[in-house]
Amino acid sequence: MDQSNVEFGVFTVYEAQGNTVPYYSSAAQKASGTDPKFDLSWKVNEDVMLYATASKGFRMGGANQPIPVAAVGNPNSVLVANECALQGKLLGTASCNPNILLQAPSTFSSDSVWNEEIGEKATFLDRRLELNTSVYHESWNNPQIATSLAGFGISVNGADATIWGAESELRALLGAGFELSANIGYTHATFNGDSAITGFDSGMNIPDTPKVTGALVLLSRQRVASDLELVGLIEYDYVGSRTDAPYGTTITLANVDSSLIHLPDYGLFGLRYGVHSDHWNVTAFATNLFNKETLLDPQPQINLQTAAFTRYTIDQPRTAGIDISYHFGR
Repeated sequence: MDQSNVEFGVFTVYEAQGNTVPYYSSAAQKASGTDPKFDLSWKVNEDVMLYATASKGFRMGGANQPIPVAAVGNPNSVLVANECALQGKLLGTASCNPNILLQAPSTFSSDSVWNEEIGEKATFLDRRLELNTSVYHESWNNPQIATSLAGFGISVNGADATIWGAESELRALLGAGFELSANIGYTHATFNGDSAITGFDSGMNIPDTPKVTGALVLLSRQRVASDLELVGLIEYDYVGSRTDAPYGTTITLANVDSSLIHLPDYGLFGLRYGVHSDHWNVTAFATNLFNKETLLDPQPQINLQTAAFTRYTIDQPRTAGIDISYHFGR
């Protein structure tokens, strides 16, 4: 992968000449490898199967936007500020050393994940009850992490991380046309070492990763004619609390505890009800049924890094409508 940039402006390395003199930069990244997968299963009987799997995932690296820097004493104070922010991030110093000139990473490398999982798939009560459960362990090597430096957003490779967790799914036919589905997941995801470039300490949670997630769905199907049924569904989705790194904030090992934003858990309801036939469907729906305002992601102003100017992306407010569809096939 190759990336080329051309920039004009007073914030390039050409300082005031940047309005008329272009600044060119380029970066390249390449990688190759294999992604193996191994599966083993044992069908205990007609209703129970046990399995184990191991697989590797891979993600290509890439290039960052160039971050212009200048040593202390340069007349372009913006470029000096960029250099000082970089020194503070990588060296953990409060003062800016005039005798060195660091460069932000122009590229980030590929990362990979090894996943090992064991689980079961089982049915009970003449297949009216289904239960699937799994536990897993993941080793995330050279993880690609989004970070910020003096207002510039870049991707970097952080310290390796370990993730383990468990998931369970339940599906039950209740009779009289009702069906209940539920799932719950638990995730423990932490970094294995300190990383100056990301600002995350060893043992810290991977950002934007809730420990607990879940969902509960009640479905109703009522046949009212040979080719007509009433279908209703109510759903509850839950996402646990998590931490996030606000965009534009230069996070360091020294300020990470005070910089991270803790987002509260939330649960949202949805509702659907309609008439289904062999060829057409008419369904009324409502999302975020109780019009709950949920904080999804912090989005502060880049140049106003104070709590008073911190903004958030929130979920979509209660939305109601009607879906109409027609199937022209046989």
